[in-house]
Amino acid sequence: MHWRAIFRKEWIKLRWAVLGLVIFAVGLGAFFWFRLDLAFKSVEPESMMWYRFAQLEDKPYASCIWFAVFSGVILALVQFLPEAIRNRVRILTHLPVPLPGLVARHLCIGSFFLALVCGLLGSLIVFSVSRMYPAEVVQVAVKDVLFWLIPAFGMYLGLSGAIIEQKDGKRVVRLLGAVVFSVLFVKERYESVDLVGVVALLWLAWGVYDGFLSVKTKTLTNPVYLSGYLLLALLIGVMGTHAWKRQFPQAEEKFYIFYSPLLSTFVYQKNGIGHQFEYGTQSVRFDKAAYEAALPFVFWKNLDIQGKLPIVIEDEVFDKDRIQSSRLSLQYDFDMIRSPEVQLYPFFNPQSHVGVIPFPEESLVVKKDHMRVYDCDTADINLPLTQEVNQVLQNAGLSFPIQDIWGKTTNMKPYDWGYFIKDQKGALFNLRRQNDAVTATRLPLPGDVKDVVFMRISENKQQNFYGYAITDDSRVFLVAYPDYTFIPLKLHDFNYKTVRFQLLSDPLHYLVRYDNDHWYRATLFDKTYHFLLESEFR
Repeated sequence: MHWRAIFRKEWIKLRWAVLGLVIFAVGLGAFFWFRLDLAFKSVEPESMMWYRFAQLEDKPYASCIWFAVFSGVILALVQFLPEAIRNRVRILTHLPVPLPGLVARHLCIGSFFLALVCGLLGSLIVFSVSRMYPAEVVQVAVKDVLFWLIPAFGMYLGLSGAIIEQKDGKRVVRLLGAVVFSVLFVKERYESVDLVGVVALLWLAWGVYDGFLSVKTKTLTNPVYLSGYLLLALLIGVMGTHAWKRQFPQAEEKFYIFYSPLLSTFVYQKNGIGHQFEYGTQSVRFDKAAYEAALPFVFWKNLDIQGKLPIVIEDEVFDKDRIQSSRLSLQYDFDMIRSPEVQLYPFFNPQSHVGVIPFPEESLVVKKDHMRVYDCDTADINLPLTQEVNQVLQNAGLSFPIQDIWGKTTNMKPYDWGYFIKDQKGALFNLRRQNDAVTATRLPLPGDVKDVVFMRISENKQQNFYGYAITDDSRVFLVAYPDYTFIPLKLHDFNYKTVRFQLLSDPLHYLVRYDNDHWYRATLFDKTYHFLLESEFR
């Protein structure tokens, strides 16, 4: 049975389904263009849409992936369900054509139409994105729509194998495996490791051949194929566990730890099952009222409502304004280490005579050997500003390529301290723009700091420090304002790959509480960052 005859037979069977999917794809592509154009016209400035894509990973086309999966389902049903219902699969298996070649030809034809339909929608999406976003975003869109083929083909091949399969048990396994596999590959962000899905698709195609063999009451006994069941189950298990943790992170810490200036010790709230809470210190248990009374800097609003402010602690008076102005919270979680998929950053330009920082019309992009500045209104490169930024960085001594860039990408802040950049050699630079002037300052790193792996910037009214920095040997430093001095914080057994922390400030102290879900620790520092006290809870 030649290719032409098989193609004619399959085309007659699939033509209306393919035509319907093509019309659906064109309509969906047009609707996407309309929605994207409306979104850009409804947001001011339009650069907010770039920010949402790059920094929030809010991809406007993300939901369109379900069309690709749906197409795989439709083509599998239309191509193989009539053959199974009318028992024509048995006839196919007895044709004078090698069965592997026969199965391959059927799958190639179905795959061609599936790729055609998905490619049509993907092309319309990429075209729409290219009209609104810079090239770096378009590249991500191209990558994403190509990866959509993995869940689409996973559903097509898995469902095809389930339809052809004669044994009910194996049919259920194939169907469930295809559904779970495809759903797990519906992701917000694709990376090179996800190419393992292509190998899984080859195994699923092999499974369709095994389904055809079942018509002859045979089955594949190839050890490589049989081991694929275990490998696919392992892949689904690993991806499923990772997806579950990202989708449903731990809701709350087991211990909330604070320092009580009234009791001169740490107090805790232990969060139990069913909203059951315990309160106390290392040596004493007490009720909720006593817990709140021991923490005037935490529950100061209650005291304000009750008319109990100001309060006096160790002969010092603390009123509402002093407590409120001293408050600060900075968090770290090991998931923060991951760099954004698109290194596109709003390039703020605060003006001294304007009280509010406007969201900028320009965006910075990190390239291999330079920085690029885009004008968000036109999506074109701003050549004068690009040249100025690169000249300033060159004069400061920065070496490309850039390894990391950190900063606060929102304009909801009292100050803008720009971006902190780690260059090829591990040196740190602070790139800023203010009053239309671009500056870059090299940070004076301590001699024992070899590599900074993460920074978190805190642009707050206190202006005591820029934020914190974490080194490759898991030491934590505060970066002092304005001279960039690195101030070490003594945190025992901190590991930036497995431990999270939160830095809190009150009128008298800095508190760092950190945990790895097994132990919970708190370390207290005075306002000059000197270590005072620490404790551990389990």
